[in-house]
Amino acid sequence: MGVDKRFLEVEGRPLIVRSYQIARQTGFAVRVLLSEADEEDRLAEILGPEAEFCIDEHPGQGPLAALTGALMGLESEYGLLMAVDYPNLSSRFLIRLAAAADEGHQAVLPLSEGIPQYACALYHRSLAKSARQAVESGVRSFKRWVAVLGESAHALPPKSWQEWAGPDQLVNWNRPSDLARPTTAQ
Repeated sequence: MGVDKRFLEVEGRPLIVRSYQIARQTGFAVRVLLSEADEEDRLAEILGPEAEFCIDEHPGQGPLAALTGALMGLESEYGLLMAVDYPNLSSRFLIRLAAAADEGHQAVLPLSEGIPQYACALYHRSLAKSARQAVESGVRSFKRWVAVLGESAHALPPKSWQEWAGPDQLVNWNRPSDLARPTTAQ
């Protein structure tokens, strides 16, 4: 897209602020994953003093590498990876997604138009070692890594999550033309 999506605005709020507020409404612990430590002060000013941050241990190596460090420090069973470029995402969706986590599944990935939404999914903390090994062996693709998980990765079909969240929850902004699309942001 050519711009830092975190600071694109929806209804007068930067996406990072909106996403952070939505995540906080769930009642779960929220940590903002940063690619560089020097971003922390700027984002703390925007998000508030209660914001907690996790610094990417592998900056520049992609979101799978970033997730590795976040999973290593996770205190809860599951961590939600939530990119900011889902402008319609609601706290209700996130709460129900967390409820869909099952002991037999190490990852819960909602499907949108047949595509797993790796950047809006739950990952069990036990995946930290697997993710680290994948990154160390040169894997940067969530798709490749999740494929190795096999049956332990649960693909949540739209018919199940749309029942409780509506069909537009996983609209994703990836191109400049997406900015002109209407949103149903909270």
